[in-house]
Amino acid sequence: MEEIKEAKKDYEKALEEGVCWSGIISCSSSQRISIQLAPNSARCFTTTSKTSWVRWALPLLSSSHCNPQQSKLLEHIVGLEDALSAAFNSSPNDITPNYRQHFRDIRFNLEKNRQLLGDWLFGELESKKLASMTAEEMMSDDVRKERETIKEEMFEAYQTDWYKTHMMNKLSGGFKCRRCGSDKTQYMQKQTRSADEPMTVFFECMNCGKRWRE
Repeated sequence: MEEIKEAKKDYEKALEEGVCWSGIISCSSSQRISIQLAPNSARCFTTTSKTSWVRWALPLLSSSHCNPQQSKLLEHIVGLEDALSAAFNSSPNDITPNYRQHFRDIRFNLEKNRQLLGDWLFGELESKKLASMTAEEMMSDDVRKERETIKEEMFEAYQTDWYKTHMMNKLSGGFKCRRCGSDKTQYMQKQTRSADEPMTVFFECMNCGKRWRE
């Protein structure tokens, strides 16, 4: 337990210093699966056979090449593979498409979400739980917020197009275009802020297509 605590301190320090812990798990289209045992380390254990690569790597646990942190990582991988195999009814000689896809989702998110990786490496997230998480559940907070922003922008764009078609009012002489100076403009009003603040007015020039808001 003390070794794990010390390893976690080293990991958190590495995060503060900007050390990249990506590449812990990788898999190519040829099913070549590899594990990098430490950041910036050239030592990788790989296999291209259909048999489980972690089963192949297990004898290395007693090898002098493996320190306690590396051994713990291999144990985590074994647990993750067992959980994935059980969840997707897969075996080393019969890797199902769902197993392969979920493995890729986990690999991708462990590389992108350092918090998820840290929680898993140090036992705060069990392999069984990780194996059952959806891709969305494995996302980092930053990626989740970014996707929510994109969804909101797409919805707002859809609403804007609808309002433009059904609710826009044509003006003549009321507002001049900021680009070409034409007074042939149209506008719509939309509540984009809190209810106690004034509505935002969206303008479009019918002459040059310039759009702006006030």
